Amino acid sequence: MRLSFLLIFLAFIGAAGCGGDGRIQAEGVVEFPKGTPLAKGSIRFFPGPGGPASEGSAPIVAGKFKFEAGTGLLPGKYKVTVSSAIGPAGPEDQGMPGPGGMKPQFKDLPAKYSSTSETKLQFEVAPGNPLSIILE
Repeated sequence: MRLSFLLIFLAFIGAAGCGGDGRIQAEGVVEFPKGTPLAKGSIRFFPGPGGPASEGSAPIVAGKFKFEAGTGLLPGKYKVTVSSAIGPAGPEDQGMPGPGGMKPQFKDLPAKYSSTSETKLQFEVAPGNPLSIILE
């Protein structure tokens, strides 16, 4: 009796973990206009107009990002932000002096890419449709 109960319980637990919620693999590239990849950073997807109530983020390495199937994104429309330190800040943005003098600070990408309230980046995520994001 105990064995049959245990087998039924294990079958139920196994079946509950197999269905998934429809999240798909999503991948793409983030580049500047002449095809130069963004060295590293992060990309975030937020629900867009009429899009799924899902969001996600992934690292960008050598211009590429990827969400795996099952843990990725739901198909639909998304608002997107891209963040990355792109270079030394000007003298007015330098940090407080430390033991070695001024420590270099880095500026993020412009708000039109990195701010959730200012981004105009919107994309449709669909199976087998790699995204190409150009930072002009």
